[in-house]
Amino acid sequence: SISDNKISCIDEDHNGRIWIGTYGGGLNLVEEKEDGAIRFIHAENKLSGFPINRTNSIRCMVEGPGHTILVGTIEGLITFSSDFSDYENIRFYLNLPRPQATDGLCSADVMSVLRTTDETIYCYCYGGGLCKLVSSNLLSDELRFRSFGKETSPLARALIEDKNHNIWIGSETDITLFDVHDQTFESFGETFFNRSFNYSECLPVTDRQGDILMGTEGGMLVFSPDSIVKQTYEAPIVVTGIKYSEDNLSHVLSDADYLEIPTRRRNFTISFAALDYTNSLDIEYAYKLDDNQWYYIGKKNSVSFVSLPAGKYQFQIKATNGDGIWMNTVKTVTLQVLP
Repeated sequence: SISDNKISCIDEDHNGRIWIGTYGGGLNLVEEKEDGAIRFIHAENKLSGFPINRTNSIRCMVEGPGHTILVGTIEGLITFSSDFSDYENIRFYLNLPRPQATDGLCSADVMSVLRTTDETIYCYCYGGGLCKLVSSNLLSDELRFRSFGKETSPLARALIEDKNHNIWIGSETDITLFDVHDQTFESFGETFFNRSFNYSECLPVTDRQGDILMGTEGGMLVFSPDSIVKQTYEAPIVVTGIKYSEDNLSHVLSDADYLEIPTRRRNFTISFAALDYTNSLDIEYAYKLDDNQWYYIGKKNSVSFVSLPAGKYQFQIKATNGDGIWMNTVKTVTLQVLP
């Protein structure tokens, strides 16, 4: 019998064999006998090489270039060749994040795997975002990836390529376009589509006209990628207040380019806002402090600092507009922390 009743994905390889991923029982291969009887091959019988003790919950599966099957699990990405003569001789490769490597898998929980028309493999990982597989040999437990950051929802559930070869990412409350050429993200939320939806885990598809069909808990969402046009308004970003934890008092600011932080008041919170009054609840923010790395904080419009050492800092803020497009506007505030 099948190793687990919780079926997460089904895929057919180039030989016509059916593979079933389960959430709790690992991988199953459907074997049909001459008399029509069905048998399931899994780790408890002939699929002995599958790393069931390391990962048994599968989320997604796709056959990639070179007849290599890629299996996304909650504990890494598994690859193996679908060209084999004996079940027990199949070698499975398990890829996990490598903390010391900058080109490793960006997170262990692989939510979705996509094979594009040009044979590129993309993975979306919970907490790690979108990444592209750059290794030419897929049969390895040290595959190399290129990460595109964490700008999309951490609960993204599926990927699909459109007719322009861009990638759409479906998540719980929005849909994000990844422009493959520019390597940029644009998010389209419930306000943009004028409806509330929670994207389901079923795979999206495209029809003959190139429209994308996505299943949601509120019905089918159908749209043409070419018809999605967002505003490009560049809203100003202003600092609205500062609150010191020592006295728990909020000081309202009309705007500021320079803030002097008094001695012994180095625990404080700065609040800010992008002045876009259309869909203002959908605006997201990011900040950095004398750093090359942006920290994306979602819809939260404040940042707290604890025991900030004395010195002079450049605090920078950027934001999306109401349609979720990251604006070029960057607000810079000089922080002078007194000794």
